[in-house]
Amino acid sequence: KSAVQFAGDSRIESGPTPPSLSGVHVINLGRYGETSAQLLARLDSDIIEREPRLVVLQTGINDLKAMGVFRTRSEEIAENCWLNLRRIIDRLRSRGIPVVVLTIFPVGDIRPLRYPIWSNDTLTAVAEINERLLTLEEPGVQVVDCDPILAKAGRMRGDYVVDDFHINE
Repeated sequence: KSAVQFAGDSRIESGPTPPSLSGVHVINLGRYGETSAQLLARLDSDIIEREPRLVVLQTGINDLKAMGVFRTRSEEIAENCWLNLRRIIDRLRSRGIPVVVLTIFPVGDIRPLRYPIWSNDTLTAVAEINERLLTLEEPGVQVVDCDPILAKAGRMRGDYVVDDFHINE
């Protein structure tokens, strides 16, 4: 039980390498394109079975950006994302695994190529889910608000952005 696991989507997988900690093995279990439902489906086999000492979680944007494709289902998509986040957190807590939840990172400026499949409902949903996350006050759960560092006027700060959704080192 000496592992810190980072779990989530491409924002975890491609994110900065965490600092080395003496005696602690850090594992990056992020996956490009993964939704919260997909992370929930692999939670037991890929994460819990490894018996981590701590999980750092950042997921949800791939769920929410689907609002641009399924425009009439925005509320349903946002609620399902929230419920999946709750299920992930609850399952980790039920196994005695502390979890650090990073709020959903802000989105950068959307490129024109993405306009046909983009909805600003995504921005609203990110803000609403983050507000809900920030109200969590449960043993074994620490929520880190990433906006004060990453956001400017509700969008990803230009000096941190790689593309529409990803941050640089």
